[in-house]
Amino acid sequence: MKIEKNIPIPKVRGRKGKYAFAYDMEFGDSVLVHDDVEKQKLSAHIRYSDSNCRVVVRTFEDDEGNKSIRVWKVKKVD
Repeated sequence: MKIEKNIPIPKVRGRKGKYAFAYDMEFGDSVLVHDDVEKQKLSAHIRYSDSNCRVVVRTFEDDEGNKSIRVWKVKKVD
């Protein structure tokens, strides 16, 4: 391998991917997810998108026993 010097780092070309919408969420907005993995990924993206926010998660079960998880972006209170 060859070490190279003074190669500029390209600029980021915008946010892409499944959870890019997390950057557009405002305080009080929420998203319904259906499993814990999706909850964890979305929560991480929300927290990363805004250092002045926190995430609130609530789990619900309907009459048939189907589990749903809602994830909110809320303003961090100091």
